[in-house]
Amino acid sequence: MTSPADRYRFHDLLRLYARSRLRAEEGEEGAAEAGARLRSWLLDTAVLAGRWYEPDHGAPPPDPGRLAALDDREQALRWLKAESDNWLAAFREAAARGEHARVTDVARAMNWFSDLWVSWGHWAEVFQSAARSAAALGDAGLEATHRNHLAWAHWVGGRHDEAAASAAHALRLATAGDDIAQQGWAYFYLGWLRNVAGDDAPATADLLRAKELFVRAGDIRGHLHAAIAGINLLERAGRAREAVEIHREVLDVLADPRNHERIPSNVRDTNVLTANYQVGFVHLGQGHWADAVGALRPIRGQFDARGFHTPGAEVHLNLAHALARLGEDDEAAAGYRAVLALDGRIPPAMVDEARAGLNALAPGGPPLEEPARLKARRP
Repeated sequence: MTSPADRYRFHDLLRLYARSRLRAEEGEEGAAEAGARLRSWLLDTAVLAGRWYEPDHGAPPPDPGRLAALDDREQALRWLKAESDNWLAAFREAAARGEHARVTDVARAMNWFSDLWVSWGHWAEVFQSAARSAAALGDAGLEATHRNHLAWAHWVGGRHDEAAASAAHALRLATAGDDIAQQGWAYFYLGWLRNVAGDDAPATADLLRAKELFVRAGDIRGHLHAAIAGINLLERAGRAREAVEIHREVLDVLADPRNHERIPSNVRDTNVLTANYQVGFVHLGQGHWADAVGALRPIRGQFDARGFHTPGAEVHLNLAHALARLGEDDEAAAGYRAVLALDGRIPPAMVDEARAGLNALAPGGPPLEEPARLKARRP
């Protein structure tokens, strides 16, 4: 039987028949050994594929006998997506069998890759299982790492209270174990969540603390994340010039050849995406239409491709508003239509905003007014 993406699956009855034949021909012990070999291969391959995106790993060692092509990041991404049902099933079985080290290894290999496939829907399960396995291993630092990853998974899933609880748990573990980097990540997630909630003062304090800890830990990637979050806070406080300066500093750090090895290309791409997204609001609020277009045009469609539909729609909307102000009506209209195509996956107010934008572009249409979504960001 067929399934999405031109793949084939066994019918349930055929699966049952194959399982019964395996046990009849190989016996229970032989069947268990075959299952263990398959589980090991799936999880080992998942780790190799996921590590393509991990800053401290990258390409796996050459292996002519490898059954899956993992010669570049794109091949790794395709394998992880195409085989997700299979390696997730193997992961669940490993967790149920108490294979804690393997569970934590797989989840850790998925950390940076997960940013590229936020719509998958199983990241909270993966990182929750890994946190439990780390606790079973008695490794507080490893548990803190996975609870921070879990905070991210809950955040992208819109479960902010659970995200905050997971980050707070990670902070307690990291503090007890004197793990400076994981303390930094816990403060970062707490600060970001408070930022989203509009609690600007505690959010600023948390993010400043995160930056301090990242500097102490020598974690340039964490430091960049905290700096980018600061762009949003400065914009909300009406400090547009400082926000633009931080954006410029972030891009300079990312472009510095001395940081080439310290910041892998996929991490660099994510930082540029989020930094340009944040500074786009700053330029829009200042009426700097050309600067807004310069920041947003290069990242158009990138959030959408990762499954971040709401920020993706915001990029299309903000870019379309700036283009309309510059008289580039055709491209602006295309941006508004891109938002309409996301109807059902984004807040209805954003769809209404896109329709209003299209109406304003029509001959004799009403003037384009600043949307409430943008007014709400003003200090």
